[in-house]
Amino acid sequence: MTEKVKVPRGVDDAIKWAREKGYTDCGIILATQFVPIKFNFEVIARWMVDGENDDRLLDALVNGYEVEPEYKVGDWVVFVDILGASLVGKVEGFNDGGFIRTDIRLDDMPKQWFLAKSLRHATPEEIKVEQERRLWAGIGRGIKEFRIGDTVELTRQLGFKIYLEKQIEVAEKQYELGVVTGVYPGESFISFEECDSNA
Repeated sequence: MTEKVKVPRGVDDAIKWAREKGYTDCGIILATQFVPIKFNFEVIARWMVDGENDDRLLDALVNGYEVEPEYKVGDWVVFVDILGASLVGKVEGFNDGGFIRTDIRLDDMPKQWFLAKSLRHATPEEIKVEQERRLWAGIGRGIKEFRIGDTVELTRQLGFKIYLEKQIEVAEKQYELGVVTGVYPGESFISFEECDSNA
């Protein structure tokens, strides 16, 4: 079974409007090609400017379609790059061309723009991992990168200071078990409890 074509909400609304007015599939395609300014066909025509969408419109009309998910500012989204890596970030804005601005960094370039169809909503687990990555990155470290001199706080309001390499392994294990609530790297403190509340 082939995957159904995904269309933006505006294209879905325009197709529904056209069908309510009695347009056939062929009529929708012809009106979109030759009189796009008339009524709602301009929305479909703008979507078709992409180049790939001529055949996709026909497929959507004949075989049915799904509406692309809608995004809001602040939504957590995932972009999968050409190497298959999932990059997680937050939606920051939109433009009229169907592009979404995110805080995902590609090649150290902030504020990347993506087509909506190239994104998906992040899962709660992906959000938690990205929040943790950002917390650790805030102190210049990778996730679970404990160092000698850190003070590790545990869920039972207990903690310990790392003096030896062996204690780093203990801290990593405690972190994996989910009992580390934070770490004092020098003078600052990072709370991991915030990662669960924003997912």
